[in-house]
Amino acid sequence: MAKLLDIQSLRAGYGSINVLWDLSLSVEEGKLTCILGPNGGGKTTLLRAIMGLVRTDGGTVAYQGNDRTNASTWAMVNDGIAMIPEGRMVFRDMTVADNLLMGAFPKKCRARAPQNLKMVYDMFPRLYERRDQLAGALSGGEAQMLAMGRGLMEEPKLILVDEPSLGLAPVVVDEVMGILDRLRGEGRTIVLVEQNTNKALKIADHVYLIRGGKVVLSEAAASVDLGRLHDLYFARDALHAE
Repeated sequence: MAKLLDIQSLRAGYGSINVLWDLSLSVEEGKLTCILGPNGGGKTTLLRAIMGLVRTDGGTVAYQGNDRTNASTWAMVNDGIAMIPEGRMVFRDMTVADNLLMGAFPKKCRARAPQNLKMVYDMFPRLYERRDQLAGALSGGEAQMLAMGRGLMEEPKLILVDEPSLGLAPVVVDEVMGILDRLRGEGRTIVLVEQNTNKALKIADHVYLIRGGKVVLSEAAASVDLGRLHDLYFARDALHAE
């Protein structure tokens, strides 16, 4: 399977504070790659660096075999990468329908916006029911569905999803994870940043664990030992080594 995204020795952070330390990972086309790790480990910074929202200080970001290190965010969107951010970030004072149409703003997507809108409504029937309501009136789960639908309107080749289960009720988490699993089954390439290890492992093909800005585990999801994963997640391996 071809590598759609290949990151090598990436260093990035905010001002004088470095967050990612020579981080390397790859994403195979048509697979769901899950990035796990504790808060502050660098997961969101990694997605922002891929999207050009955070400048890198070293290393490379290759997409479809081309060096896209520090490319502009708009260029990455035009390349076919959609980022569904943590906290939903919908346009609260716009209707659900208008939020979705914002996802089709790239010129290459506009002609097919009506067909893609139908596809999103078929996938998220509640969004169709609420299409004329303001996004600010949605529940947390509905807002997450709206953010995901908006990303799909972009016709992405690669979908970056940041903490979709954050703050949602368990039943809604199951629904969101089910949708991601469905997209994976359709052959979509997804990078999922998540803290719910149990839920993530059930739908992932490959897992990376990031701690302290470094990859401390890279393994096929089916082979992951949950006890060892949690030891690494909570740095219990470091305590055992002392």
